[in-house]
Amino acid sequence: TNHLLTARIDDLLKSIEQEEINKSIRLIEEKEATLNRSSKTVLGVTSLAILIALVFGLLFLMDINRSQKYRRRLEESNVRVNQLLRSREKLMLSISHDIKAPMSSILGYVELMESGADENTRKTYLKNMKKSGNHVLQLVTNLLDYQKIESGTWLRKEMNFNLHELVENTENSFKPLAEKKQLEYNVVNKVPGDLLVFGDPFMIREIYSNLISNAIKYTLQGTVEVFVEPVNDIGKTILKFSVRDTGLGISEEYQEYIFQEFTQIKPDKIGQQEEGSGLGLAITKGLVDELGGKIHLRSERGKGSEFFVDLPLETSRLTEIWSSGEGCPDFDCENISVLAVDDDPIQLTMLAEMLKLKKINVVTEVDPDNVLNILKNKIFDLIFLDIQMPRTNGFTLVKSMLDSDIFQSKSTPVIALSAKSDLSSADFKQLGFTDFLNKPFTSAQLFTMINKYVRITLAEEMGAVENSKGVSALIDVVKDDRESSLEILRAFVLDTGKNNNDLKTCFEKNDMENAAQVAHKMLPLFKMMGDEELSDVLLKLDHEKNVREDEKSKIIEAICRYIDEAKNRISEMDKR
Repeated sequence: TNHLLTARIDDLLKSIEQEEINKSIRLIEEKEATLNRSSKTVLGVTSLAILIALVFGLLFLMDINRSQKYRRRLEESNVRVNQLLRSREKLMLSISHDIKAPMSSILGYVELMESGADENTRKTYLKNMKKSGNHVLQLVTNLLDYQKIESGTWLRKEMNFNLHELVENTENSFKPLAEKKQLEYNVVNKVPGDLLVFGDPFMIREIYSNLISNAIKYTLQGTVEVFVEPVNDIGKTILKFSVRDTGLGISEEYQEYIFQEFTQIKPDKIGQQEEGSGLGLAITKGLVDELGGKIHLRSERGKGSEFFVDLPLETSRLTEIWSSGEGCPDFDCENISVLAVDDDPIQLTMLAEMLKLKKINVVTEVDPDNVLNILKNKIFDLIFLDIQMPRTNGFTLVKSMLDSDIFQSKSTPVIALSAKSDLSSADFKQLGFTDFLNKPFTSAQLFTMINKYVRITLAEEMGAVENSKGVSALIDVVKDDRESSLEILRAFVLDTGKNNNDLKTCFEKNDMENAAQVAHKMLPLFKMMGDEELSDVLLKLDHEKNVREDEKSKIIEAICRYIDEAKNRISEMDKR
């Protein structure tokens, strides 16, 4: 019995001991689990704290960078403002000097003429007044050109032109000035007489004229030499020209910023005045950059300067272009009828006299309200319309003309006349005008504009007399010259094909604005070809009026038909 009791007690003690051991194990496991959870929590909190610290650090760095960037911008703005203030100060000084002096001269001569003078003396006074007036006009023109270049609103007037004639006419215009100063004026023009290029002749002439004018201006004695040579490139012509003089020259310190605005060459002698406004070379540099060209100089103070310019130009595919020179085209000007509308009697009289000198029939009107009645009773080839008029301005009047039932109101070219420099030719076209002539304009600019549009009208009339229609009308004038006919037809196929593809793209994108521009380019050609139906639809499209889908299809089909006809004519002529 004692032995059994002892064994039972041993079993009970072992059971209690095992239970205690199990409790200790469970307690240890619970503590380990708690410790693991605590470690994970601490790790998570630490990681989050580090992440937050990194984020705040990054934000702090970004804030520092932003502050530095703002500070740099502020400093740059401050520098720009100071530059503008200095430019404004120079501008005011330049204007006050360059306008006040010639205006005082004009007023002085007016007083002298009022006090009485003989005929020869009056002519001398008028000559000097004209010189002073031209000086003021040139300054204002330079300021407007510079403003357009600086603001990026200069619009190119690209066209096909004879490069040799442009260079030659520009060079010849400075011969009297060089002779007057008794300078030796040498010109080497290596441009072929028949070289036609496509670009902006006005910008090129401005660049060329500025450099030659400066060379003559700053050369008191000696020589001015001009060298011009075209260099053929792939599909382009690089016009290279240089202007060298034996004048004042430019020191190295001034060469660094000679192309900046209001920079003038300092005179050698005390009391000698600085000439010009200091804008000529700034405008020249801006125009060269606009054309994608290069300009640089080589100069030494007291020994003269030489400016070098490279201008890239597209080679024209045309064989014949219309002259852009002064005077009427080579047809009888008495056949031309022009309506001029301007509320300023002086401007209107001046315009009328310019036209009458070339025997152009002109009707003048100062009251815009009478224009529609005039158009009902008389046919005109061209209409010049001032936009700044009381009661009914030019924009309102041209809209009334287009909305009226008078046929020629829609078909006759209407040229806007304005001194506004903030509107381009494209702006006026969007408002209903055909083109734009900026006031004040010269007789050359006036007749160039007439030549641009009246030739088209007369070409239609000539074609109608000879019953030339379709593709035949294109080569009717040169039909006896096989090579010229082929070149014209090939140019028609190439250019019209491109325009037709552009028109298709515009129709697909519903881009009616660009479609109107393409239609405007093609309209004169198809008018000359005698296709009235196609011309009417193109005219409608040109004015950005709604064109039906079937009309769009007719335009594309008709143009494709003419292209095929031209190709067939080319094939026939090649077989001969």
